[in-house]
Amino acid sequence: MLRNYILIALRSLKNNKVFTLINLLGLAVGMSASILLLLWVQDELSVDNFHTNSQQLYRVVAQWKMSNETKHYPSTPAPLATTLQRDIPGIDKVSRFSSIGRALLAYQTNVFDEKKGALVDPSFLQMFTFPLLKGNMHTALTNPHSILLSESLAAKYFGTEDPVGKIIRINNKHDLTVTGILQNVPANSHLSFDFLMPFVYLKERGTDLENNWDDYNYITYAQLSPGASVAAVNRQVGTVLKRRDPQNDGLLYLQALPAIYLDKTVEGNGEAHGNLQYVYVFSAIGLFILLLACINYTNLSTARSAKRAKEVGLRKVAGAYRGQLIGQFLSESFLMVSMALLIALALVWLLLPIYNNLTGKQLTVNLLTGQTLLTLMLVALTTGLVAGSYPALMLSGLQPVKVLKGVFKAGKAGITLRKGLVVVQFTLSILMIASTLIVSRQLHYIRSKSVGYDKENVLSFSLRGNLDAQYEAFRDELARQPSVGNVTSASSDLNDVNSSSSGGEWEGKAPNVNIILNQLSVDRNFTQTFGIPMLVGRGFSSAMKTDSNAFILNEEAVRQMGLQHPVGKRLTLHDVTGPIIGVAKNFHFRSLHESIGPMVLFVSPNWRSRVYVKANAGSAEAVVAATQKVWKAFNPDYPFEYQFIDESFDRLYRADQRTGQLFNYFSFIAVFIACLGLFGLAAYTAEQRTKEIGVRKVLGASVSSIITLLSGEYLKLVLIALLIATPIGWYAMSQWLTEFAYRINIDWWIFPLAGMLAMVVALLTVGTQSVKAALINPIESLQVD
Repeated sequence: MLRNYILIALRSLKNNKVFTLINLLGLAVGMSASILLLLWVQDELSVDNFHTNSQQLYRVVAQWKMSNETKHYPSTPAPLATTLQRDIPGIDKVSRFSSIGRALLAYQTNVFDEKKGALVDPSFLQMFTFPLLKGNMHTALTNPHSILLSESLAAKYFGTEDPVGKIIRINNKHDLTVTGILQNVPANSHLSFDFLMPFVYLKERGTDLENNWDDYNYITYAQLSPGASVAAVNRQVGTVLKRRDPQNDGLLYLQALPAIYLDKTVEGNGEAHGNLQYVYVFSAIGLFILLLACINYTNLSTARSAKRAKEVGLRKVAGAYRGQLIGQFLSESFLMVSMALLIALALVWLLLPIYNNLTGKQLTVNLLTGQTLLTLMLVALTTGLVAGSYPALMLSGLQPVKVLKGVFKAGKAGITLRKGLVVVQFTLSILMIASTLIVSRQLHYIRSKSVGYDKENVLSFSLRGNLDAQYEAFRDELARQPSVGNVTSASSDLNDVNSSSSGGEWEGKAPNVNIILNQLSVDRNFTQTFGIPMLVGRGFSSAMKTDSNAFILNEEAVRQMGLQHPVGKRLTLHDVTGPIIGVAKNFHFRSLHESIGPMVLFVSPNWRSRVYVKANAGSAEAVVAATQKVWKAFNPDYPFEYQFIDESFDRLYRADQRTGQLFNYFSFIAVFIACLGLFGLAAYTAEQRTKEIGVRKVLGASVSSIITLLSGEYLKLVLIALLIATPIGWYAMSQWLTEFAYRINIDWWIFPLAGMLAMVVALLTVGTQSVKAALINPIESLQVD
């Protein structure tokens, strides 16, 4: 029976080449686009799920409730780990994690500047699944002067030589023994590192790891015992800070490891983050595109019902049951979908390198895994059922008496369904077009919006080696270069200030006011270098020695602190008390996804970490060469690595830019599939109305009137789609824009413009068939069959 179904299906597809080609192309393109989007979504949802203990692993998060807001940070004090393991039942293992940042590693003549190192406790390798290719996970990090290298880093320094037992020097200060080789960290990990060192190495820097509860600079992970109650452990974790200090308002809680990557409420961890909203959006787009392809199949199948009617009538007269006919038509649908799936997989294979470059991911399709095969089978089965069910049920229900008498006509239900499906197609198409317009305008807005300071032609780099100790001499030498306009420094990347404090005290502070102040230690000429306007008071001055204890607030800090006349008031921060000497105009120091928070500027050379070199107009290239020359004179052991501030600013929105590009491409695919189905539907409609067109032409109808007749119906459907799409799209894009603290307004003309574009595309698509039908010689169209 199945063999007979397949043979009949192949014969039917062969005899209707246009129908077959349109559906194959629509289904193949739709399925390939859906598969690519599914790969992206799966990758986003798979982060950190590869760990054997992933369901028992948690990160400890600190929550702080202030009068202005509630903040969540992953940073905790170093002694917390010991306290959790000692005092809280249900916690099996703990490990701290602290990024080293950049470090100069050297082995013989191989010297490289590494950016991805971390300090962890020995239990880290037992908690997380980062396998050792060489070495013992239980002892590899017990020696304070040991180091684990990733396999790629080991090959970089040692080639084919066995690195275990060899000595690597770090920052020209300490010798470290290589005790093992780590398998490269998978891309779907929220933690990323190329080498690991023991956490106790921090004692070499004089850090108190057991008693300092005020330094919130370390991430703490906990592994719960099997069967432990997360709620019970969480309750006890939440009281740790309060038990130590009744005045401490902080609350600790456990965050499940698989939830970290997509949770944007926790700030300042320095790790890559996903966006759960985008996961929902791209899942919906994948379903939309697949639905459009299925609608094409359904529309074309029902449009061809008149041609298949006699076949159904004859088979019923010959004794065929309705169930057999349903099986026949579904087999055609599954055969079509199966052929389209093979083409889609070929398209995915060809496009995957380009897609990976676009998304910044390393996606692969392994057809040999059971999960992949099951997913593809489910996609094919679902698509086949959705696309083929209605045509199968409709055609199998035809009455043979009417069909064979020649009185069969496509019912109103079938025509209404086709019109309804065309409305659905263009509703989705208009939604995609309007969304693309809004996303593009928002991304252009955040890239062109003023950040409140002059970021053009400003070179930025980290202080390395001995530069901090000789900063003044280094700065003065740089300032003497002809291409250099100014030189200043700060404690953080100006595009991503993540340092904050909640311990500020000031004159006139209300008892119930307690805010989180973002903080930035700067050089005295900082506001002048960046052109940050002072609204009240003045900036720091080299001539004023007392400015070492002075503070500058931004407008938002003044507002939240409730200061009426801030200049001259006393502020205490980090055990330093001094006057507020000025109020700076608000400037952005983080992504425009966030609103400008309260900021305090102060002068503290011990905090200095980044240097900013302002180039004279037209001297960007010259300032790089000049800075590199001075760098080598002062710091020859370290490579000179820099970035321009406007480049790092653009990187803040790289994920958004990629999202915008994906919107553009998949919107085009959605509209293409919708037009493909409309083209086929228009062709069949024109064919069915050939004699009517001939009669109209004989009676004097013009070509333009016939084109209007055939095209007008579809334009009405597009208008209906516009009315449906507008409120849905308005709500959906309003929700997306809430991701940005600074955003555009959705102008009234966007959806009419999207509808007009859809209408033009529909008119061009239908118009080709309408013109073709209108130009047929009526003598040919009126010939008796």
